[in-house]
Amino acid sequence: MRSKLLRIAVIVLSVYLLVRLFAVLHDYHELNKDYQNELKTKERYEDRNAELKSICNDKSKEKMIENAARERFGFAYPNEEFYIAH
Repeated sequence: MRSKLLRIAVIVLSVYLLVRLFAVLHDYHELNKDYQNELKTKERYEDRNAELKSICNDKSKEKMIENAARERFGFAYPNEEFYIAH
């Protein structure tokens, strides 16, 4: 009788451990997918950052930067006045 209970306990424990193992593996794969997606997002941001730094350092695009500063942020030179028409 004791031998049968021990076998049943071992089988139940083995099944439980297998179920937990598969749950952990599933979580690992999900987290790995999320991690890979975040790496891709990071690469896109780094590429965009490099592109923006290039634009900022490129002297031929100073006028474009000046226009963007005026239009987006309302920047102006000292003693310069501008009006916004609606």
